[in-house]
Amino acid sequence: MIALSRFRRVVGADGIISALILLASLAVPACDSTDSPKSCTLIGCLGQGLDIVFDGEVAPGTTLQIEIALVEQQNVAPVINCTLSGAADPDAGMEDLFCNSNFWISQHGRTLNTHEILTTVRVTISSGGNQLSQQTFTPTYTRNTPNGPGCGTCTYSTINVALPQASQP
Repeated sequence: MIALSRFRRVVGADGIISALILLASLAVPACDSTDSPKSCTLIGCLGQGLDIVFDGEVAPGTTLQIEIALVEQQNVAPVINCTLSGAADPDAGMEDLFCNSNFWISQHGRTLNTHEILTTVRVTISSGGNQLSQQTFTPTYTRNTPNGPGCGTCTYSTINVALPQASQP
């Protein structure tokens, strides 16, 4: 106790604060140190997996059947099935895209979000039992770390599928 009071008289208040700051800085590892804890933001991924955008016109009253399949070597496995129906009244501007899959998928307008990394996909479009088109894609994925290094990677890609013209019913 006596030693502390003598220390205060000799060093003064400014010296004590400087000494405490110096000691605190020595106790905290540097930001670029491998021993430092990671500081991650909460931004999250804006997209994850493959997004499939259907481009083109759908004739009024027409329904397209869309099959999305994984292609690996000689194996083709359908994984997503969709129907895209053109509006019965073109002035109403309403189209319906309905998809089902064993994958977790979501839709926004004509964009199908697969939430999966799919390496090669084949998209077959039919109407009334007749195949209209078939396209194969090998998506190029972008990777980023919006929450900081070591805080998870977002991997995403977008492909655009051209819709064929189907004859009106």
